[in-house]
Amino acid sequence: MPQIKTQSISLNIKSDGTELSLSSPIWSEFSLGLLQNRIMFDGDIMTPSSVEVTEHENSLHIDNKYENVSVIQQFSTDNQGRILLHNKLINHSDKPIVLNSMKLLGLYRMSTKFGSEQKLARVFQDSGYYASVKPIAELEGTISSRGFMLVYNPIDKMAFGAGYTTFERWNGTINFSMSDDKVSPWVAGFDGGDVLLDPGETVLEDMVFMVAPDPWKMLEDYGDIVKDRYNIKVIDKPPVSWCSWYPQRLGVSEERVLANAEIAKERLGSLSPKYMVLDLGWQEGHLPSTFTENDQFPNGLKWLSDKLEAEGFSLGVWTAPHSISEFDPIFKEHPEWMMKDKDGNPKSTGQWFWQPHGEIYCLDLTNPEAQEYQKKWIESLAQRGAKYIKPDFAGIT
Repeated sequence: MPQIKTQSISLNIKSDGTELSLSSPIWSEFSLGLLQNRIMFDGDIMTPSSVEVTEHENSLHIDNKYENVSVIQQFSTDNQGRILLHNKLINHSDKPIVLNSMKLLGLYRMSTKFGSEQKLARVFQDSGYYASVKPIAELEGTISSRGFMLVYNPIDKMAFGAGYTTFERWNGTINFSMSDDKVSPWVAGFDGGDVLLDPGETVLEDMVFMVAPDPWKMLEDYGDIVKDRYNIKVIDKPPVSWCSWYPQRLGVSEERVLANAEIAKERLGSLSPKYMVLDLGWQEGHLPSTFTENDQFPNGLKWLSDKLEAEGFSLGVWTAPHSISEFDPIFKEHPEWMMKDKDGNPKSTGQWFWQPHGEIYCLDLTNPEAQEYQKKWIESLAQRGAKYIKPDFAGIT
């Protein structure tokens, strides 16, 4: 049986490559498997028709073969005792395929085991807006974490972590469901967004799997992996900003921004505040996707930016550039720029939360004209003095 093994975690692969499992030499009560690759493209949920496993020095290559498509998964180890996974998809046909969803690894037929008295194990999950830690016994329905999920068993004093180390194109998540105190299914994958994948190779996202006794250090180690991967520079002092949304909501105005800047300069000097951020409320019609100022900013962003710069601050601007309101002129002028439903009509993502409410549609950035439209207006914010842009509601699809 092909295997990759470190001092803390092991990957075992069935000889025909169809099923994988994770275990640990230092945590006998942990197991995750049997795991399979699945894909949904062109509307069909599929499992591999065949799987080919090739052993190399310190790595295993798994070729999951579908009709006209292969998902290549390369497992290896690093010098810290972790298992790394590199994924790519190859479209062997001469036509694009529609990628609906990708399950890089999924447990469907069995339940996993996160140590002794599993119901007491605590799960770290990141929703994108907030993170939480809760015992498995308190979780209901489908549990989802973006980027990284960690499970710590306080009885065994051991933790398992799985996460994505790249974020090039897909928003990777890790999900599991609870049923009769059992964790199943457990799935690592992402929504393909019905994106057309051209013939040839498409890189998917990479992952890491680890087992260790210290959950806090595991979180730090995961952060260091991503930091090193993207050459992220950790600054000595984080930037401090003021945001109009929390005190003023849609009542933000240039007078109020300047008044708050004066107070910040007078009272918050020890924090070195830098950005004064205009949240939703500065745009014409209070629409999330427009880029022109309303009557609450009669002198315009450039004037306000210059005023703030004179006081030692930089202008920040909120926008939800993909969220196109039904009241936005661009929706009426170019409905073809919106993402479509199955009938080819602009697809509503729901009602906007604040005035003037109305249906919200998602700008289709695979459309070159929509790309140019957004590029032009984002550049205009910089030209009007914005030094920081806060893009919001990126996941509205």
